[in-house]
Parts: sequence; structure tokens; C-alpha cells
Amino acid sequence: FMGPNSVGVAEGAKWKGLRTAIGKSLKPKYIRSLYSDMRECTKSIVQWLNEKAKEKSIKVDDGEESGNMNGVIVDVAQFLHALTLDIVCMTVFQEKLGAIAAIEKGKPDEVVAAFRYASDEMARRCSSTNPLDWMYWLSARPKQRKLNHANSIIRDRVEKVIERRLKRGFLDSDDDLLHHMLVEAKNKLKPKGEKNNNSVSKTDFKDPSVSNVIIDNVITMMWAGHDTTAAGLSFCLYRMSVHQDVQKRLREEIIQCKSDNGIPSQDPLPHELVMKLPFLNAVVMETLRLHPPALWTQRGMTQDVTLYNETRDKSVTIPYGSNVFLPIYAVHHSESNWENPEKFTPERFLDKDGNQDNSKYHPFAFVPFGGGNRVCPGQTLAQFEFKTILSTLVEHFHFSPVKSPEPKGDYHQPTIKSCGMFQDCVDNLLHITSI
Repeated sequence: FMGPNSVGVAEGAKWKGLRTAIGKSLKPKYIRSLYSDMRECTKSIVQWLNEKAKEKSIKVDDGEESGNMNGVIVDVAQFLHALTLDIVCMTVFQEKLGAIAAIEKGKPDEVVAAFRYASDEMARRCSSTNPLDWMYWLSARPKQRKLNHANSIIRDRVEKVIERRLKRGFLDSDDDLLHHMLVEAKNKLKPKGEKNNNSVSKTDFKDPSVSNVIIDNVITMMWAGHDTTAAGLSFCLYRMSVHQDVQKRLREEIIQCKSDNGIPSQDPLPHELVMKLPFLNAVVMETLRLHPPALWTQRGMTQDVTLYNETRDKSVTIPYGSNVFLPIYAVHHSESNWENPEKFTPERFLDKDGNQDNSKYHPFAFVPFGGGNRVCPGQTLAQFEFKTILSTLVEHFHFSPVKSPEPKGDYHQPTIKSCGMFQDCVDNLLHITSI
């Protein structure tokens, strides 16, 4: 699905080169420059939801809001996947994919649907005991044909968007992923002894050895960059719909920040202030603790490694060739690391004065993006995007749970779908009312 040239499966010098190129495109300065684009994308969803909310009046009674008001019941997972996909495409090649526009027209974008199917099918195969599921060349099988079709939809759209980006041309100062990937691929293929050249043109992309590397890694970034953030936001909105006190406190923090800085209520907060909101950060961190983007990760040992305890009187050696699994979900839900680990308590990341406090937990008790050299390269972008979208939505809408049709159920429960090492929050129906 991601291709043999993806940074997700590359090793050694090849991985290092790709990781460097991706790191250059995800520098904090460039990510901050995307704030207005992220706000514009989110604003499109805000306008769409406002129009939907005007269509009918719904009854809300969740302890914080009650009575009849304009609102709508929406599966938030659907529009979040479209929103995050358009945003990550702005990061990759400075152009929206059109996923939000498709939602506004009343139908999900085919690329979003293709990504969802491919993710689900990969997850199914990862846990399958049927050897035929591991033979991807058996294209005559119905599920393989469907997977091939999904891959074709994604790759065709990516190639078209890249072609338009190439036609617009490049400047040496461009910081998007496509530019850095082209430079990296081009310089890897240069004759020995020739100096690196940061200038690229559309002719560089015609070399299949260059274009295949670019496409594989663009798809990797599109998939990893939108799927996990959308899932985290979906989990977060559900948690806050149930925990109305958290939602209310977050909204009040945003309003108070505007008041303290003399910002009109209708104007957006600048990114410098959004990223410094302590309770917003705590809500995001608590969501990532309870629902980490990856449930686990693994490393293959390239040499013998000896681990010692704190007093260094005991040790264990992990031999070369071993696979080591880090069960992120288990670490995040362990009573050894967290008090009342199953409770949604953002305050655990704050001190008594309401400021961020990371001293309460071991650094590796909270690893939603992994750690070490192979830590997720998109973690800064993901958290920046998460906070931008969440703060905008909470400022404009009130979210409340949908009453369950089940006699014994209090609220409609979203479906938590495990996609191999990843998880998603789908069928997440919430009452959304305009503020």
C-alpha cells in the first residue's frame, strides 16, 4: 500500500535520507506558517455545520445545555477525515485535495473512502491466518481487486496533484514536503563527486526512480498525517461531549484568552496564543494518552543491547535480530504509571495553578508518537493541527452525546475500530449546536 520506498519500511542509509527530507519539511517555522490555511480549512467545516444546524431544531439536555435549539446530529468522524486530509495535503504540496468540497456537496471524497478501505483491509490481513491474504500478487481475488482499485484511486489523485504542483514551479525557499523529497531523491542519484543541488524542476520527476520514491512517501504522509489526527479528534469530541465540564472549561479558556489580549470575540486567536493554552494542551495530551494514535510499535535489533535497572545491579541483554514490542496502549493505561488510568482527567497534566506540568510522569510513560530516532516525524504537525482544529470547533459549537436507543444505554457509543497497530473512532454520532 505505502510502496517499497516508504520511510515507514526503509532501513539504513535510505531511511536516514528520507527521514532527513521529511524532517526539513516539518520544521516548526513551516508548520506555524500553515496556521492560516488550517484555520481556513476548519472555517469551511464550521460554515457547513452552521448550515446543517439551521435545518432543524433538536432537543438537548446534557446537564450544561437544555431545551430546543438549532442543531444537527452528525457523524463527526466523516468530516474530520476530510478536514485533516485537506490540511495534510496543504503541508505536502501546498494544495487542498478537495475532500472538504466533496463533503459540502453531500458525498464523501473517493480518496477518503479509498484510504479508509485500504486501512481496514491492511488491518484485516495483518491479523489473518489465511496465507492467501499475504500474497498480494493474487490480483484475481475479489478483495485484492478492491484493494488494487483503492490504491489506484489514491495514486492517480496524488500524481495529478503533484503534476499541478510541478507546473507551478519551485523556488529554492519552498519548504513543502514535495520540494524536499525531490531534492533528496535527485541528489541521491547524482554522479559521484557532484555537489548537492537544491534546485528542482518538473523534469526531475520524470525519472521513475525519483517519482516512485516521491509518490510512495507522499502517500505515506497523507495516510499517517490525516488518519491518526482525525481519529484523535473524534475520540476527543466524544469524550468532551460526555464530560461537559471539560468542554465548558476549554471554551472559557479560549474566551478568557481573547479578553486578556484585547482580541474581538469574532476574531481568531493567533497561533502563538493557541499553542500556549494550558488546558487545551492538557485535553489533547489526555486524549492521546487514552487513545494513542498507535497501539504499539516495534523495533528490530541491529546489534546486541544490554539494559540495566536504575541501580545497575541487574541487567538483561536483547540479542541482535530480536523484535522488541512497545505496547503503547498498555503503558498509557497502566496503574503503575497513572492514577485512575481509565478516567478522562486532563487535569493530571497540570499543576495546582493550572499550568502545564510534565514532572508528574516518567517521560516514557507517555509515548503517543513513539520515541528515539524513529519517533514519528509528524508529531509536531499533528499536535499543532489537533489544537488548531479543536480550539476552533469548541469556540463555535457545543457538542453533546446522542441518547442511545438501547433501553439500558445512556448514550450512543462510537465504534472503536482497530486498524492493525492503529485505532479509529467511527460512527461517532454527536449533537452539534451552534453557539
